[in-house]
Amino acid sequence: YGGRSRPFGRKWIRRHHRKVRRSILVYLAGFALLAFSAYHVNQMVFIEGRQHINTSDLEAFLDNKSNKDAKDGLLYWLVGNIYYERQMLQRAIEAYGKALDLNPGHADTLNNLAWLLVTMENEALRNPSRALELAQRAISIEQTPHIWDTLALCLFSSGRIKEAIEAQENALAMNPENRESYEKQLDLFKRALDD
Repeated sequence: YGGRSRPFGRKWIRRHHRKVRRSILVYLAGFALLAFSAYHVNQMVFIEGRQHINTSDLEAFLDNKSNKDAKDGLLYWLVGNIYYERQMLQRAIEAYGKALDLNPGHADTLNNLAWLLVTMENEALRNPSRALELAQRAISIEQTPHIWDTLALCLFSSGRIKEAIEAQENALAMNPENRESYEKQLDLFKRALDD
């Protein structure tokens, strides 16, 4: 570059800091889960020939802890993710709620709970207004494609279609991995605006 240095802008520095923070959180969550697993190895169960943590035991352990902190919030988030994958959605909502009580600024917990509350088939569990509030909090903490996507869906569900389109365009501008799915969502929003 002819002896000229290209300084990194604040945007790149912030992006790097987010990656470092995310890596630290993943490491802490993994370490805490590993420590719990090692301590409670007798609480492991075998399901379909694969080894799994008994999620109910992990949740009971966390519930009974007298001194809880933000790291326990990350464990509740992991429990919520496991429940979500197993389609135990009421339990996932409860675990995410406990995670947010302990770690209210965890963007992925806010995002996951918002997604659940806006997409629930069960009318009694669906709560689009709370989902929108959670998604707005998540995007104020971390701006990633999946969080923009959740915010877009929450805005759309609240009848704020133009804002949903803008949020979905923000997600697409970040070149998400599953771009086609984001584009389909954007097309859906635009068709609704035309109707």
